[in-house]
Amino acid sequence: MAELIRWEGAFQNYARKFVAANHWRVRRVLPEPADALQEAAAIYARCRAYYPHVDRRPWMMAIFKRALVNDFTSLARKDRQMQELDAALAVRHQTAPLEWPAGPLAVDLARASPELRAVLALICDGPQALREMLLPDYRGANRRSPATVSRSWCRLARVGRVRDDLLAELQSLLT
Repeated sequence: MAELIRWEGAFQNYARKFVAANHWRVRRVLPEPADALQEAAAIYARCRAYYPHVDRRPWMMAIFKRALVNDFTSLARKDRQMQELDAALAVRHQTAPLEWPAGPLAVDLARASPELRAVLALICDGPQALREMLLPDYRGANRRSPATVSRSWCRLARVGRVRDDLLAELQSLLT
C-alpha cells in the first residue's frame, strides 16, 4: 500500500520559503503572505488529486514545485495587469473627463447606467493593453459569456456594484 504523502513537513516548508521569496510578485492578487501560503496548499491538494498514483515523495515534490511555479507565474501576470490598470486609472483621473460625441449615439449613451459609462470611459481613455483586456475575445476556446465579460468590466473599472448585464445593456443601447 502506498504511503500517504502529507502536506505538513517538507512540502509546507518548501511552500513557506517559496512564498517568502516570491510574494512580492503577487502582492496585488494575494495581499497577505498567509493567502499565498493557502494558495500553495490548494495547489498541493490539486496535485495530489490529479496524481493519486504518485507515491514517492521526490516525484510528488517535483510535481508540486512545477505546479507552484506555474501558478505563481500566472498570478504574477494578473498582478502586472492590475498594476497597469492602476496606473491607467491614475492617469485617467488626472486628465479631463471623456467627451461624449454629439448626435444620436450621445442621446443613447446619456441613458446608460453610471457603471456602463465608467466602463466605456475606461475603454476610450485607457491604453491599448487595457482595451485588449476589456474587450471580449469571441474566437475559439477563448470565448467568454456576456455575464463573465460584464463582471470583469465592473471589477476592472472599479464600479460600485458588479453587474452581469452591462454587455446586454450596451448591445440594447446600440441597436
